[in-house]
Amino acid sequence: MFKDSYKNAMMIYVVQMVLIVILVNNNFMKSLDVFQPKNQELFRIFIGILIFILNGFSIFVLRELYAKNKEERQFLINSIR
Repeated sequence: MFKDSYKNAMMIYVVQMVLIVILVNNNFMKSLDVFQPKNQELFRIFIGILIFILNGFSIFVLRELYAKNKEERQFLINSIR
């Protein structure tokens, strides 16, 4: 998973933003009764759980990005000496 951390981070955030847009759009459309799923509560819970899981994954990806940045900085400092 952490081979290409930048690509993983971008994919996680894109999927999170798409899910958040779906959730917000569904809340706006609720007042018009347009494009509403049959079981709204289950839909909201499902989207909410997906967003929560992606937030958990993003913590690990950000930690990996921080570790790589720290390692690159240390390598740069050692190469200057």
